[in-house]
Amino acid sequence: MLRSHRIWSGRGGRLREIWCERPPRLRRFGGFAPFSYWRSHPSSRGGDYARPQPSAQKKRQIPFFLCIFVSVCLTVLAHAEVIDRIIAVVEGHIITLSDLRQEREIRATLGEKAIDDNVTLARQLVDAYLIERQIADYPNIEVMNTEVDADVDKLGLSAIAAPGAPVDAARRVLLDAQGRVLEISASGIRDAVRRRIRIQKFFDVKFRQAIRPTDEEIRKYYEEVFLPETRTRGLQSIPPLTDAEMANAIRNNVIQEKLDHEVDVWLEAIRRRSNIELFE
Repeated sequence: MLRSHRIWSGRGGRLREIWCERPPRLRRFGGFAPFSYWRSHPSSRGGDYARPQPSAQKKRQIPFFLCIFVSVCLTVLAHAEVIDRIIAVVEGHIITLSDLRQEREIRATLGEKAIDDNVTLARQLVDAYLIERQIADYPNIEVMNTEVDADVDKLGLSAIAAPGAPVDAARRVLLDAQGRVLEISASGIRDAVRRRIRIQKFFDVKFRQAIRPTDEEIRKYYEEVFLPETRTRGLQSIPPLTDAEMANAIRNNVIQEKLDHEVDVWLEAIRRRSNIELFE
């Protein structure tokens, strides 16, 4: 026998009317069915209706489409190319493989010695970053645009419209003195030149002005380093140390060697107290 009952629906929070078979009256439980019976009765599940189940065909389609998805992902991964990867991390600053490629391009453009080993070049970039952090404590070290312009002009670079772009296009590329197209922009070259000038000024302020070579150090360098080197190269006419220009040149060499030593000791101490990770 079907009778109408109003029950509270959790969906929407309203009363709804359903038709279901009324549970039998059981006298031993006070005239009504026990709670367990109500739980199992169709009326407690929203009526005597079967819940829709996915068909067997749909069940077969799910694994089929899953297999296609997985195979496509594996194919993409198999043909994927590593465009960039992390080479080093210094104090949270990430150095990538593309940073190494850019640095090689900059060094070649500036006429600096090439570094083929990735780890060695990464160490150079790590040191440069650590030095830049120290320069931040010296706000008076500034680099003028005229200084950057003077060094950039020595490189003999020229700018032309990018290949395939209209003649009046704003996008331009750089050519070096040999006509080779550079992968780095003009702003990238200027930034690199500016960083190098700033670092040199920082070293002059922190170290060079405190270096005062003695006459004995100058004489020793001239006799033990300079003269043997010139004879090895086959030079015959060697100015004496009494020559003013020669004495000044030897003095600058002694200062530069002392400066390099001071920087190495100072930089090694900074490396030890810094968080540096290199990934070979």
